[in-house]
Amino acid sequence: MIRLAALALFALAASAPEACEPNAVRTAVETVMGTLPSRAALPLLAVETLDATTLEDGVVRKKIRFASEANDMVSAWLFLPPAVQHGPRPAVLCLHQTTTIGKDEPAGLGGLANLHYALELATRGFVTLAPDYPSFGEHAYDFASSSWPSGSLKAVWDNMRAVDLLTELPEVDRERIGCIGHSLGGHNAIFTAVFDDRLKAIVSSCGFTPFRHYKKGDLTGWTGPRYMPRIASEFGRDSARMPFDFPELIAAIAPRGLFVSAPLHDDNFNCDGVKEAIAAAKLAYAAKGAEGRLVAQHPDCGHDFPVAQRDAAYAFLAALLQADELPRKALAIGMIGLDTSHCLAFTEMLNVETNPQRIPGGRVSLVYPKGSPDIASSVSRVPDYTKKITAMGVEVIDDLDELVRRVDAVLLETNDGRPHLAQALPVLQARKPLFIDKPVAGSLADAIAIYRLAEHFGTPCFSASSLRFAAATQKVRNGSLGAVTGCDTFSPCALEPTHPDLFWYGIHGCEALFTVMGTGCREVTRLPMRDGEFVVGVWEGNRIGTFRGLRGGKPGYGGTAFGATGTAPVGASDGYRPLLVEIMKFFETGVAPVAPAETIELFAFMEATDESKRRGHVPVKIADVLAKAEAEADAKVKAFLAE
Repeated sequence: MIRLAALALFALAASAPEACEPNAVRTAVETVMGTLPSRAALPLLAVETLDATTLEDGVVRKKIRFASEANDMVSAWLFLPPAVQHGPRPAVLCLHQTTTIGKDEPAGLGGLANLHYALELATRGFVTLAPDYPSFGEHAYDFASSSWPSGSLKAVWDNMRAVDLLTELPEVDRERIGCIGHSLGGHNAIFTAVFDDRLKAIVSSCGFTPFRHYKKGDLTGWTGPRYMPRIASEFGRDSARMPFDFPELIAAIAPRGLFVSAPLHDDNFNCDGVKEAIAAAKLAYAAKGAEGRLVAQHPDCGHDFPVAQRDAAYAFLAALLQADELPRKALAIGMIGLDTSHCLAFTEMLNVETNPQRIPGGRVSLVYPKGSPDIASSVSRVPDYTKKITAMGVEVIDDLDELVRRVDAVLLETNDGRPHLAQALPVLQARKPLFIDKPVAGSLADAIAIYRLAEHFGTPCFSASSLRFAAATQKVRNGSLGAVTGCDTFSPCALEPTHPDLFWYGIHGCEALFTVMGTGCREVTRLPMRDGEFVVGVWEGNRIGTFRGLRGGKPGYGGTAFGATGTAPVGASDGYRPLLVEIMKFFETGVAPVAPAETIELFAFMEATDESKRRGHVPVKIADVLAKAEAEADAKVKAFLAE
């Protein structure tokens, strides 16, 4: 089989998802690993419990053995959290790295403390199972006399048998099973997920890089009997001849969730290669409407799985497996800027116990009040807002770096978008989840730079207007009208001379428009209108979306969506709470509810309206506006990284 180049493959994936059809990818993998045997007549698992211990936190640890094949027993640690008393729980298969102690390391019985994930997940309410890889721990295995064509395929088989075991446990909800692994376990988790779609969420730490990036293209490390000998015997250790690579494997997993931790200084799996693979695979995820389910973080360390990434991975598993985790410490949330009503509204819902709209999970603990340097309406609010927010138990701090150091997540609330890039940078560098209130920046170039820096540092980041999450708008977004054929929205559109015209307040109606229409806007025309703005956007397929920005009178929020099955009202405001609910989910999981590409296109749409006005109200292509801004953003990013 001749493998398509990754970029060509995923260009196809954007328009033809069948190009990444899992069966085709499995077939390519089997040319290297060998053919997975039929699972039509599996032997009994014959599970034996060898030992059971109740740990201090109530977790029960069992040492078990089960039959992978008729003549091969696999040893494993099984952890049962106290919560199993209340019904079936989500479960996670935990795969160890290359270590002589095998399963004991994820079980917390030796090895590196950062790799005790089977034990840690059990304390968070998951059933976990940590088996030995063939030839490690207590799984004595002679590859020389084995009938398996590769150790990798044998391991996939064993792991699928481990999933069989989990599905038979009364303590496990068989529809909520995930997998986590580091290094050997990291790529083993991906291999297993390609063959076993019962795994709904996968975590891979230090697990891969595209073959051409591995050891400068020397694939010898992949060719041993524990791995895939055919890479040497049939493919000459040549990455260009390999019938599959990791971007295709990740595409085959979509739309299931995948969390990747790929450290910047991993000397085994090159981080630049991982970033390339993720960028390619995101197109496949986007084609299946699941871009937010592919998450990558890049900690500033070597071949390790630091606590911050483990916490993010555990939250990711909890979100995708819908796990009601055991109680955890509330997040300490920092706030940058104190010049918008959102500051007080968010703090009241997080900090005030008696608030009927209170949202649990975190508290605003610190605020850095410096925001706009010269917008009078913003500067004048700070003294009064300072008094009110301190009354809700928030400490005011004048050192932004100190704030970032002391909190778990950050709300960037400065009303003025111009300082956002500089204010976001220390948060992005610290890899703390960051929500940026509207507008994400004071220019399209700054917006692109923020997201590129977020990707560079591996920091979760998103921005949105509260109108995006209004119930009526989300209902249409989620398919209530079938395919959307068009949309008209309106909202207030006050102007601020320091910002592009629609960034300041028109963004609310524009965000509702993009929530309904999605990405794919080709061109924009802004037409002159008394007491406001009127904008027409043309999307792929000649779908039309319009925005009417209102000034004067009593402007409100609203609109109409048009779809295959009828029309529906959209664009109204449900207040701030729905947005804050999404922010808190994001802070817990690291999974952004809005893809960067959609936010960037939204801001390109708004910036294009100014360009249309400057040119005499003629159509302006979004691609042209983006190209100019991307060049400016590249220069800004280069300058920031050089400092």
